[in-house]
Amino acid sequence: MTVMTKEGRAFQSYRFKFSQNESVRTQLFAELQAYNDKLEKLLDSSDKHAHLVQQASEFKSRIGDNVICQFWMKAARVLYLLADAWNCHCSQQHCANLQLQHRTGKKSEFNFWFEATELSQWATRKARISEDAEQSTALDRAAEDLESLVMSEPNHRQGQPAKSAMRSTPRIEALMAPPSMVLTPKDTAVDGLEKGPISSLCASLAADGESCRGFLADENCRYFVFTARDQERQEITSVTLKQILRGEVRTRPNRRQRYVLSLILASSFVQLLGLVLITRRMLKTPWLPVSLKKGDIVFFREPEQRGVLQLDQPHVSQHFIGSRAKGVEGVHAASLEFSRSLDQLGIILLELCFGDILEEQPCRKRWPVGSSDMERAGFDILAARDWQREVIEEAGSEYADAVGWCLGGNRSAPCGRDEWRQEMLLRVVQPLQRCRDYLVAGGQRT
Repeated sequence: MTVMTKEGRAFQSYRFKFSQNESVRTQLFAELQAYNDKLEKLLDSSDKHAHLVQQASEFKSRIGDNVICQFWMKAARVLYLLADAWNCHCSQQHCANLQLQHRTGKKSEFNFWFEATELSQWATRKARISEDAEQSTALDRAAEDLESLVMSEPNHRQGQPAKSAMRSTPRIEALMAPPSMVLTPKDTAVDGLEKGPISSLCASLAADGESCRGFLADENCRYFVFTARDQERQEITSVTLKQILRGEVRTRPNRRQRYVLSLILASSFVQLLGLVLITRRMLKTPWLPVSLKKGDIVFFREPEQRGVLQLDQPHVSQHFIGSRAKGVEGVHAASLEFSRSLDQLGIILLELCFGDILEEQPCRKRWPVGSSDMERAGFDILAARDWQREVIEEAGSEYADAVGWCLGGNRSAPCGRDEWRQEMLLRVVQPLQRCRDYLVAGGQRT
């Protein structure tokens, strides 16, 4: 015979009363059902909220991706504006060093080191060129409104490419951009001062005092030029990425800095390489060399800190001699050139991964040097693919996949349309960003 405990007797007593009292039982079940209904609604609301948050995040990400993928048109526009704006006898001796950045916001800003010769009244100027946000927003809205309408025009009113400021080569945006509003340049208030269009950029940069020098304008937008106040006439020193990786300077980037550079360079490739197929001709805009090499990437020392290199601020240089869009005839030739560009980027990503140059690696020494530039480039790529096998142990699978896409994994990517930018964002830039974020967050010793 089982002896029932005190708690057991209490439970059996409650069970007997519950089974005998139908009204109480019905009330308790009704309350339980009500609580279950509330819980179900709460869970459903929570699921909907999570879905909306995810949708908002994906939408924001798509906006950011579109900003990066369409940035090359603005970069080309700024280049042509600068080329037209010097209006001085020394215009062909000016140089603009554009800072490369991984852009995440919609605002278009360009940071420069401008250089001049001894013939000019100034030697170097650190400047920022910023898009007029209000007019940019108005243009975006106007473009959206126009895209939502179905319009037909008489043949004699069909849109023609805008007249080129370069006089012989049509501008990219005239062929690519949505219908634009014509902006009439007029004086604009900036920082409490009335600023008008810049007639001579050389003279504006030579002037001392005010931060805002005025604006450069075309039919699409205005770009304001800002400089640091009262910059002295002094030379700035610079080194290339090739010199840094070869150990020719004392400053050596650590792992975190190298991964930051990898992200910036890959993102800049998407932003600035202006490859677009027009009929059967591939058009290139000249901010980035077609094959970006280590010697093309420049770092500056701040004048106040001669010994400190700004390793998170790589630049590419552009001289204003023939700064026009150039073309490669034929889709096959353009596709081949595009693949070579990505191969060179893949080699740079490899070198930043290990902090060393390809030429010094055993895998490169196993191949011939090459008797021509084409042979040398071919053997470099073969050696890089051998070296690529070591990336996964050094930097993980995501970095390895990004390098692999550049070194051959991109062959199925469409090079004639901007879809390649979207694919490169997904396959290269975003994995490199996760690697960078992991190190910045302290996931690994640097």
